[in-house]
Amino acid sequence: MDTGIYAVVRHPQYTGGIYAIFLTTFLWYPHWLFGV
Repeated sequence: MDTGIYAVVRHPQYTGGIYAIFLTTFLWYPHWLFGV
């Protein structure tokens, strides 16, 4: 099962991709900060 922690450990590039998507979303929708 490539899920959870094991998936991250085996496929570190996925972590980078997820982080990139999160960062892009954060930059595109900064107004979310005011909602938190």
